[in-house]
Amino acid sequence: MKIKTLSILASSVLILASCQEEKKEDKDQGKDMGQLHLATEYPQAGDDLQISYSNDAESVDAHFYYMVNGKMYPQDLDLEDSSNLWQTTIKVPDSAQALAFNFKSEDEYDNNDKKGYILPLYNKDKKPVAGSNASMGMYYANLAPEFGAEIPADSSLALIDTDLKENKGIQKDWDRMYVSMLANSNEDKAKAYAKKRMTSYEKKELTEDENTTLLSFHQVLGNKSKVDSISKLMASKYPKGSAAKRTYAMRVYKASSLEDKLNALADYNKNVGEDSFEKDFMLSNIAEEYFKKGDQEKFKKYTNQISNSTQKASSYNSVAWNMAEKEENLDLAAELSKKSLDLINKEQKSFEGKTDFQTKKQYSKNLDRTYGMYADTYAYILFKQGNTEEAIKYQAQAVGEGNDAELNERYIEYLASAEANDKVITEAEKFIASNNATQKVKEAYKAALLNTDVDEAEADKKLSSLEAKADKLLMANIKKEMINKEAASFNLKNLAGKEVSLESLKGKTVVLDFWATWCGPCKASFPGMQKAVDKYKDNENVEILFVNTMERGDEATRTKGAKDFITSKAYSFEVLMDTPVKEGSRKYSTSSSYGITGIPTKIIIGPNGKIRFKKVGYSGNNEQMIKEIDMMIKLINS
Repeated sequence: MKIKTLSILASSVLILASCQEEKKEDKDQGKDMGQLHLATEYPQAGDDLQISYSNDAESVDAHFYYMVNGKMYPQDLDLEDSSNLWQTTIKVPDSAQALAFNFKSEDEYDNNDKKGYILPLYNKDKKPVAGSNASMGMYYANLAPEFGAEIPADSSLALIDTDLKENKGIQKDWDRMYVSMLANSNEDKAKAYAKKRMTSYEKKELTEDENTTLLSFHQVLGNKSKVDSISKLMASKYPKGSAAKRTYAMRVYKASSLEDKLNALADYNKNVGEDSFEKDFMLSNIAEEYFKKGDQEKFKKYTNQISNSTQKASSYNSVAWNMAEKEENLDLAAELSKKSLDLINKEQKSFEGKTDFQTKKQYSKNLDRTYGMYADTYAYILFKQGNTEEAIKYQAQAVGEGNDAELNERYIEYLASAEANDKVITEAEKFIASNNATQKVKEAYKAALLNTDVDEAEADKKLSSLEAKADKLLMANIKKEMINKEAASFNLKNLAGKEVSLESLKGKTVVLDFWATWCGPCKASFPGMQKAVDKYKDNENVEILFVNTMERGDEATRTKGAKDFITSKAYSFEVLMDTPVKEGSRKYSTSSSYGITGIPTKIIIGPNGKIRFKKVGYSGNNEQMIKEIDMMIKLINS
């Protein structure tokens, strides 16, 4: 009996151990994604989700997006550091379908080997909820590249396509966005999808949202008469709806006379009445017309009616800057400029204009940047009025961390005018060493040194030392930007009608500068690009081409517009004309094949036909731009 009892006891222990082991196996071990750990392997909407991010940086700036039917809602992440493990708990919104986390340290986003930190949310059966993959596809297509994550465009569409096929109930939520994405990548597929889905809208009375989707289908199919009839129907059926508001705004935009603009605004006030983005646009447009006519009181009257404080501030700043450049009515310019600053200052405290599509930190940073731009305007006016001391005060606010060479140049100019010699030297040294100085800043720095007990040889030596430090920093940053992707072939006509192909340039380093006649930053960079063209004109191993893209009009109109602009400025550029995938399409073949989403963008291709650099935007510093191009070419050929 005793032995039997022991056997039963042993069996019980084994059973207990087995149950405990089973419980251990069932325990949620969480999910690891690169340096991110989620406490739950299958997170659901409504969860309190614990996250841990491993990084030994001194500070980490982080936020996450939760996604609902393709819309992205960002939220700040307040991380607490514990031995290089940054932790927090977030409440996953009940409506969320997917999540995307972004972590930034030392001014760089951790892209997790370009996969990002993007995941679906799950149901109780541990399966992705309907709309999760589609939302992830939309995120990859639109926001992920901003944070260094990327997948092929076809893969983004495939995620959406699969989700819509598996979850028929969500199709109406996605029709408009999906057909728009298709139209930008494959017009034939977009048309096929529109034709197939239109039958779902040929029934009962449609809501305004459903009518808007139907309108999108007809736009893709090119049914202009249907587009016009649906637009009129929506404007009359929903007199306060989005379509009606847009109609009034377009009336103001297209009106040839001020009287017609005022009539459109009067109709809006009578039939809609409420404040809106469209009404602010109309008020701003009308105020600008009055300003052009010299009626400053009417300009102020209509600008003062703008409800959105940031839009109102933008109108004041724009007019103030224009007056200051022309040195006209500087007292009024100063008054309006100060108003713009006061409005932004007030918004920085209230956050009344923040939308759901920005975190508080993002909105605050945008307001800080805006305040800096408007402070630059105010300082410029003050300086022209002879109030140099106040100009210096506001320009210091505009300069901020000193990352804008143009703002830095004006700051140094004001300091030099005030004979603040020591300040010119210390501030200019920072700008030069960090690659944020123009030639004028360097000249002012040398002049300030010569005003001390430093002779010319020593001044040149100090300047050269700072430039060497800047070059070393620039080269290190450029090396980090090197890529190695196959360049898409192209065969485009130049302004003389001669065809130029990438194949014909094999063995050369090719710089492609994508631009358009309507693009201000593109045109601002051209004096510097002319210097680059002049520098390399006799180098048979380097070719600089300017690809005109994203223009409106037919082929003849586009070509004439580009030619007239280049000729008027006497630029000796080799301009190639990009072609739309189909006449009238918004998508252009070469810019699309190179993934150009904004201009100016420069693509630098090595002699082996591989893309080595992709540089987006223009910093405002031509000397810096030329130096960057030189270094890129040198690196490619070293």
